[in-house]
Amino acid sequence: MGSNDGDDDEKPVHRVRVKAFLMSETEVTVGQYRKCVEAGRCSEPDTSYKCTWGGSDDHPINCVDWGQARTFAVWVGGDLPTEAQWEYAARGGQRYKYAGSNDADEVAWYNSNASSTKAVKTKKANGYGLYDMSGNVWEWTLDEWHDNYRGAPSRAEKPWGSVGKCRQKCDRGSSRRVYRGGSWFNDAGLLRVAVRN
Repeated sequence: MGSNDGDDDEKPVHRVRVKAFLMSETEVTVGQYRKCVEAGRCSEPDTSYKCTWGGSDDHPINCVDWGQARTFAVWVGGDLPTEAQWEYAARGGQRYKYAGSNDADEVAWYNSNASSTKAVKTKKANGYGLYDMSGNVWEWTLDEWHDNYRGAPSRAEKPWGSVGKCRQKCDRGSSRRVYRGGSWFNDAGLLRVAVRN
């Protein structure tokens, strides 16, 4: 996990043991998230900045905070991935710069080929059959932010930092959380599988 090609927050490169886990084939779509809102569990996203809440149901949901994203994940019977699980899934068992290719245009919507979010599953999948793990929208993980990987868990299923239990809705948490993958308004450099934010 990690990279020697990027910023210090991607270092040191380290080994992490990964137990089997499930990951959604695509980013959560507007249509999927809307069902959670209609069920009274999720709250509507913040629509003050370039959000697609009113947009096409097959676009990824955006402008949801960590608590909203986690509430949806728990509502469908799962949880957000840890940062280690996310990176493992994004790599797809391959050694590419981006999730599924060394060419960002093959696998990602980003600022050179998109002016907004795009429908999920319209670019090439990675080696595990997962779509849009590079580009389209940033994706939340369970982990708290740390400036580097010194002291990071050696087991992928263990989140780094405090993660409370969810009741009906998940709290936003009191700390900064990690999101990964880059988005449609970023340069290709921020779409690399090792980039952290």
